[in-house]
Amino acid sequence: MKRFISVLLCAAMMFSILPAFCIAADGNVEFDNNISLLKLVGVVDKTDFTDSELLANVTRADFLYYVSKMLKIEEQPNVEDDYFADLEGHWVRKLACRFAQMGVISVGDDRQFKPDDNIKTTEAAKILTSVLGYDALAKVSGGYPSGYLLMMSRLGIFPNGTGENPTLAECLYAFAKSLEVPCYQPSSFKNDTVYYEQDDENTLLKVYHGIKYDEGYVISVGGVSLEGTGDGDGIMRIGNEKYVLDSYIDYPEKYLGQNVKVYYAESGKNRTAKLLCKTESDTSFEIDAKNIDYLDSDYKLYYYKDGDTGKTYSKNLERGIKLLYNGAYKSEGIRDMFEKLKNGTVRLIDADGNGTYEYAFVKDYSDFVAGYADSDNKIIYDKVGGAEYNLEKFDKYGVFDDSYMPTTLSNVKENTILSVALSEDKKSYIEVILSNKAVSGDANDIRNDGADTYITVDGNEYKISSEYTDNGIYAGFSGTFYINAFGEIAYAKMNMQSDYTYGYITHGEEAADANPKAVQLEIFDDTGVLKMHNIYDNIIINGEKYKKVTDVLALDWAVNKVIQPQMIRFKTDGDGKITHIVTSHTGAQYDSVKDAFIETIPVDDSLASSEVQRIFSCTSSVKRAGTNLIFNKNTKLFFIPKLSDIKGENYEETDFIIGDFADMVVDTGVDAVGYRADKNSAYEDVVVCYGKGSGEAHDDNTNVFLVKSITKATDSEGFVCTKLYGLRGGTETSYFIADKYVSAFESLKLTEGDLLSLQTDNNGKISDVIVLYDISQGGEPFDQQNTKWYDKNRYMNNYNSFSQKFSMSFMYAGYKDGSIIKGFYDISGDCYDSSEAIDSSNVKIMVVDNSKTKGNKVYLGTAADIKCASAVGNLSCSKVFVHYRYLTVKDIVVYK
Repeated sequence: MKRFISVLLCAAMMFSILPAFCIAADGNVEFDNNISLLKLVGVVDKTDFTDSELLANVTRADFLYYVSKMLKIEEQPNVEDDYFADLEGHWVRKLACRFAQMGVISVGDDRQFKPDDNIKTTEAAKILTSVLGYDALAKVSGGYPSGYLLMMSRLGIFPNGTGENPTLAECLYAFAKSLEVPCYQPSSFKNDTVYYEQDDENTLLKVYHGIKYDEGYVISVGGVSLEGTGDGDGIMRIGNEKYVLDSYIDYPEKYLGQNVKVYYAESGKNRTAKLLCKTESDTSFEIDAKNIDYLDSDYKLYYYKDGDTGKTYSKNLERGIKLLYNGAYKSEGIRDMFEKLKNGTVRLIDADGNGTYEYAFVKDYSDFVAGYADSDNKIIYDKVGGAEYNLEKFDKYGVFDDSYMPTTLSNVKENTILSVALSEDKKSYIEVILSNKAVSGDANDIRNDGADTYITVDGNEYKISSEYTDNGIYAGFSGTFYINAFGEIAYAKMNMQSDYTYGYITHGEEAADANPKAVQLEIFDDTGVLKMHNIYDNIIINGEKYKKVTDVLALDWAVNKVIQPQMIRFKTDGDGKITHIVTSHTGAQYDSVKDAFIETIPVDDSLASSEVQRIFSCTSSVKRAGTNLIFNKNTKLFFIPKLSDIKGENYEETDFIIGDFADMVVDTGVDAVGYRADKNSAYEDVVVCYGKGSGEAHDDNTNVFLVKSITKATDSEGFVCTKLYGLRGGTETSYFIADKYVSAFESLKLTEGDLLSLQTDNNGKISDVIVLYDISQGGEPFDQQNTKWYDKNRYMNNYNSFSQKFSMSFMYAGYKDGSIIKGFYDISGDCYDSSEAIDSSNVKIMVVDNSKTKGNKVYLGTAADIKCASAVGNLSCSKVFVHYRYLTVKDIVVYK
């Protein structure tokens, strides 16, 4: 029986049903939605294509591969016939033959497929038209290629402007559209005529992947609902339909109040949501929270456009509006809430399209400055307010970057700005947006516009967040400005530039003879010097200019004579006159507990047995000692005189020392106090110890060994081993050499009088040696190149291979009075000032006397063994090695 297709009837039906598609320029949201859909069904295996990938053309073989994924055809279908002569051994051979067998692609007389040629738009149109069932209609609409291109245009498959060879981006767009358009298929056969029709339920997406789609507003997710009551964990309601949430959907709460397109699989009466894509809807209205004016008694919401407060606009709300505020249902205080919104969004939903909004979805964010985050335990520490947020204590939580993409707390750094939407009950919901944006420079201009304040930093203007109330920013302020997710400055910190100096005020008074009038401040500065500095009229303190310098003495910290802990930063001009001071306190009231220090903690080994880190290892922002004391890698340690010493003028300038925190604190035997550089800082800039302390040295802190002899001896197991005898800490002692180290040890060829640092293994045997001084070489230690002396350790022996760090000064004795010794020439030139007086009364002095015979050179002596020079420059005096352990002399070795 002869059959023919009623093409005219089909064409008339086709064009009466299909809309006239007008493809606009692709937007990022639409493109992301398309890619997400293609990944869901397995057409692509990633969503993060590069620009170069998207702009590249697509080969004929690759195009066919993508289409096979749309139709769920196996990559190597069972096809026996070979349709093409040029595909022998090519991976696409069976796929191409399968599509030829289906009639989707034609086979020419030359039987050439040309798999590596870029596919043409006309060829792509032919393939997609055929798989969608419009092949017959295309043939009667002009045939190849015009009829097929017409079908693609009518269906909106390819975007307008597609060239002769489509790019990957254009192909991906076409694939996504092809999955969703209605297929064209035979509906009936009558009088030798096959009748075709479109079926909206019959799409490639449904037929081959079992996925349908719908659209509507997200009313509830789990227990969070715009209706007040949710539908249970793992359930989302979109319009009037309930969906089980697939694990593929990341953080579904972000879709609350949004009009979405939902792709779902259906099993009986149950729908499982596979993918959610945001859409635009004419029945919703979204506005920045900061543009809301107020809600009147008639429930008319007034708002501004684009921040223009000169004119208001309005929207009508239902009196019984159902509102979700920061993820929790809110039924009271709605009018008051609208007047107090800060940052965020207000989304109004008119689900029935009657012009009155019956739902509202409100996100209201407050700014916090992060101290740091514990990403393992999901805890964020608020640096300024001192609050702590444990995210896992909330029923629901989400963490996003400033592009509102899901992220983790591992991206939280010190001074990360956290924009936090917190439910009013502080347990239902918390959402955190992280912003690590910052700009550094000078604040060149500050202006007020109504209630808003703007500053210009290096030519760019920024609004200061209404929540940032710190008054320390002023014109000329140089610092780093931290920006929240809404582009506003939410925190600022003064740059610690090289022209600022740390110091501690110990005294302040009006200068008696100064003209013009001046105030003298006595300051310990960070060079270790205590001296008087003059300040004059027009001094700037914490950003505020004081015209009369005498007014400075009326400030709270001056009235109370806060000698300690009043830490300051100050700047001087070319004449040494102080021009700027930044104190720890910018408020009017001095509160030493709140503003000055965080915690006083003992600096000794008692922490070693506790669960916290020992103080000397707390040099990273992720380490903590005590409850609130936090150190960063730049923490400095100050040792300053006791207040009683200062008042009694019994101090010495050399008592004030600044050093590396990790190397200085363990055995001082005094307490440390952590101070902030500014009142908003939770991280420590400075740690202070009062006085030098009198703690007893631990035995393992004395690691200087003076060689007496080396012999063979029998160990406890009866084996003959090498043994080293000598003085350590002024005490006679001896060590066996570990077997594996004997060869290396013997190569050193140590002799009586050599000065060593030792490392021992778990059995107490020597496993390594560093030679601090080779007596056979003589001269100065750092001149002993290519000898047993290790060049890298010639000054400060802070080596990595040994557990102990210590410092040594090498000097010639220049002065001695009883047990007090001073060196007039520091050999090392890189350690503690040799002019400092050394009290040897509590130190056992180890002596090497070169005038004595072998076996008697090394002995325990006294200060009387030290020979001093009769005049500066006479090097016939004794050579003295002084070993310091955290500001305390532990060993003195004298070479006579």
